[in-house]
This record gives sequence, C-alpha cells and structure tokens, in this order.
Amino acid sequence: MKGITIKKLEKIHKDERGETYETNLRTTTNLIIGYRKKGSRMGQHYHKGIEESKNPEIFILLKGKLEFFAEDMEGNSTKKIIEAPSIVIIEPYIYHEFEAIEDVIFVEPKPKHDEYKDVWRKK
Repeated sequence: MKGITIKKLEKIHKDERGETYETNLRTTTNLIIGYRKKGSRMGQHYHKGIEESKNPEIFILLKGKLEFFAEDMEGNSTKKIIEAPSIVIIEPYIYHEFEAIEDVIFVEPKPKHDEYKDVWRKK
C-alpha cells in the first residue's frame, strides 16, 4: 500500500555474542523501547506529520511477531504479519494499529519533549 514501507533490518555483524542490526534514524528525537505482552494492542491512531518524529513514523520490531493493520484516508488498507527484526515506516495520514501475536520488544523514535501533539484517533 502506498505510504507504508516495511523492510528487514540490515545485519551488520554477527559473532558468538549475537547479532547487530543498523538503520538510519533522525537525531532530533528520543527512542521508546517497548515491551508488550502477547494479545496487547497499540497504535489505533494516525499522525498528520506535525512532529518530526512522526513524519514519517518509524517503528522497529526487535523481538516477536505482530499483526499490522493500516488504512489511508481513501480507505485503501493492508494487513500484514511482521516478524522481528523489521522496521515499519508509516507516512502521515495513515491510520495504523498493531496487535502482538507473541511477546514483543520494539523501539520507536518520539519527540524529545513529553507532549504528543501529533496523535489523532479515527472518528
């Protein structure tokens, strides 16, 4: 669907300790590191692109499996199963929600301030 990019993270190193993945992120944001239990839901909103960290939104799945649903303003939608390690890039005005199929760990950039000015619920 136009406005959504999902790709596997690039593995840059592997040894007996484990694996290292890399992706290019903006530097004017903080990172959320989230742990969610199987069956939990998150998202259920869209962004207008007001905040730099939401234009586009970047969601990095580090562990586990999610069901992802997205719908644009014209009603075009997609539903996908996303397995870690993956990155989901969501353009403004794309409604999105996630449901944890397994326990998950994720990272998401957020504004450096505590206020969320760019979270909009569907009516």
